[in-house]
Order: sequence, then structure tokens, then C-alpha cells
Amino acid sequence: MIDVFCEWFEGEFDNWTQASSNPSKWSHIFISHKKIGKRKYLTKSRYNFAKEPYREQEVSIEFENGLIIVHNPICNMVFESNANHFYGESQNGCEYKGKPF
Repeated sequence: MIDVFCEWFEGEFDNWTQASSNPSKWSHIFISHKKIGKRKYLTKSRYNFAKEPYREQEVSIEFENGLIIVHNPICNMVFESNANHFYGESQNGCEYKGKPF
């Protein structure tokens, strides 16, 4: 299961569908997840109009107690598998700029 998750996690993505559905709430961004080690990735996020990322960080992925945990400096993400889908959310108690996720 974690190998499939890692395979799907790696790559480049954009949120055009989300951004175009509510442009006043969501900016159009591009995200890349580049593998740099066994279950370690360099992630970058940039706005569609920018050449340089506004966020760059290393994350690691682990399988713990039947859950997939994406460890990152701001807030860990927790994923479960259901058939051929993964569902995730921020770990409880996460905050960014003093506000809960």
C-alpha cells in the first residue's frame, strides 16, 4: 500500500479545477514532488504566474499503525487507503500562522 501511495505521490500536479471553481478563494498553483531518497521527497509549490516556488520543503513518508503519514515541517498529513483511493487530512492540532487547519 505505501509503495502505491509513494508512486502516486511523486510527480507534478496543479489545482486548476479547484482554483477555477472558486477563484476568490483558491489561487492556481503548481506542485511538484521529486523523489530524493527512499520515501523522501522535495516538494515545491508555486503560483501559476511565478517562476520560483513560494514554498520548498523536504517530506518523508512512513507507514504507522495502518496509516500513511507524510511528515513535513508545518503539519503532518495522515492518509488511509480505501480500495484504490487514498483519503487524507491534516493531523489533529495543526496550526498555521496561529490558525487551525
